[in-house]
Amino acid sequence: MKVLFVHPRFPGQFGLLGRWLHARLGWDVRFLHHGDRGFKEPWKVYGYGPVQRNASLRGATATFDEGERHGLAAARTLRGLLEAGEVPDLIVFHSGFGVGRYLGEVTDIPRSGLFEWCADPVRARTPARPQTAWSTGRRMTSYGSVASVLLDLLYCDAAWTSAANQRAQFPPELQHRLRVIPDAYDAALFHPAAEDSRQVGSLVLPDDRPIVSFASRGLEDERGFDVFMDVAARVQRRRPDTLFVVIGGDEHIYGPEPDHGFPTYREALVARFPGDASQIWFHGIVPPRDLVRLFRLTTVHTYLSDPYVLSWSPRNAMACGALMVAADHAATRDLMEDGVTALMAPQTDPEALADRIIEGIERHADLTPMRRAAEEFVRTTSDIEVVGPQIASWFEEIARTGVRT
Repeated sequence: MKVLFVHPRFPGQFGLLGRWLHARLGWDVRFLHHGDRGFKEPWKVYGYGPVQRNASLRGATATFDEGERHGLAAARTLRGLLEAGEVPDLIVFHSGFGVGRYLGEVTDIPRSGLFEWCADPVRARTPARPQTAWSTGRRMTSYGSVASVLLDLLYCDAAWTSAANQRAQFPPELQHRLRVIPDAYDAALFHPAAEDSRQVGSLVLPDDRPIVSFASRGLEDERGFDVFMDVAARVQRRRPDTLFVVIGGDEHIYGPEPDHGFPTYREALVARFPGDASQIWFHGIVPPRDLVRLFRLTTVHTYLSDPYVLSWSPRNAMACGALMVAADHAATRDLMEDGVTALMAPQTDPEALADRIIEGIERHADLTPMRRAAEEFVRTTSDIEVVGPQIASWFEEIARTGVRT
């Protein structure tokens, strides 16, 4: 079977899935993105573009127009591929960027979309917490992205999302269109094992003190970085022997960067830290193998994000046998259960989160069954060897029947 994946940035969320489909089933996997053509084993990659923003537009109009430009460019390139005899059995796109908007205008090949989130501007009027409340302007701008996501959902042939809470963000009358299939991970990489090195990036982790870790692509409030720093200060007062290890870049991905007067937001929070900031070791993004080592060596790994699309880091940490302390809300409950696979407390109660971290440090050996239960849960629900066959079977059904419901 030949599948064409479409996403503005190669490989997007489709890297592991595409490699598995090729390696296990021999499928021909192609990729259309906003970039250069080429061959990146096992992908044949096509490029569309250039796409330039209209600098005169503002707000929702600008957001929708950017998706329009991606959508038109992707559709034009697809038409050229079809005319050249490059005809897939199925097209799989990521919603929200506009790339799937007009594909149905140039072909009747079935199209399936991955839908991560619908940022409802009405729900956003009631924020998860004041620190990440949306301004009126941001809410108004979001109407453009919501329109793009809902157009994709209305007109694709099949759709899926990764978790029940993510499906719940869509209008009730459209949720039936979304199948829930967990994000997959590679258990051949992320699994419990002994480590013969304690090096993570340029950091060498000690073996004689507890380690509390935090990992996020960007160190920003939406992913709970400010919560982590608050909680770390409280833990440090009671357990000054604790080392805190933070992995992540300074880019803000999910929300605007607050005004802070420092070169980076990370430096601003370090300057405000009420304890010994030298015991918080920072490192930028590290390769996956280094993350595996961190997750295997940490005493407690934290996930303190706002209720949003689940990051891959907590699942990967659980897969490596890490003891999780997480903010308790609808998003994390799709992955964890308090007292069974994680220790949880409300995101807005930093003292309770500190209590759970200290519990994890002081009862670490006693909580070994919890760590094993967490690893077993993600392995039996989210390993690519479990998820891959489910998606492959569904993709074959879509290609065969052109499902629309």
